[in-house]
Amino acid sequence: MRRLRPFLLGTLLAAACTPQPPAGSGNWIASHPYVCNDGTRLTINWGADELEAVFASDRWRLRRAVSASGARYAGNGREVWEHQGEVRVTSGAHSRTCTAIGD
Repeated sequence: MRRLRPFLLGTLLAAACTPQPPAGSGNWIASHPYVCNDGTRLTINWGADELEAVFASDRWRLRRAVSASGARYAGNGREVWEHQGEVRVTSGAHSRTCTAIGD
């Protein structure tokens, strides 16, 4: 076990220092357009461990986060949480509810 500790620590440090790939380079499982209750339109590129939320003038890259139900992604004071067919998008104190276009 003592030999594994330095190896595990080194592996964890290397993973933590790995830079995120540039926007638009993810291996997305699905991509869906949404419209929010405030009229905002966005596209969400869904991945297994991260997502990309693309607005008209902004792009967020978020990592999967713990949730009791639904798919939740968070980072930098922002959150995208899909639950029972709706997506809640939060940035700071501003939150909106979005539904998929075409559903």
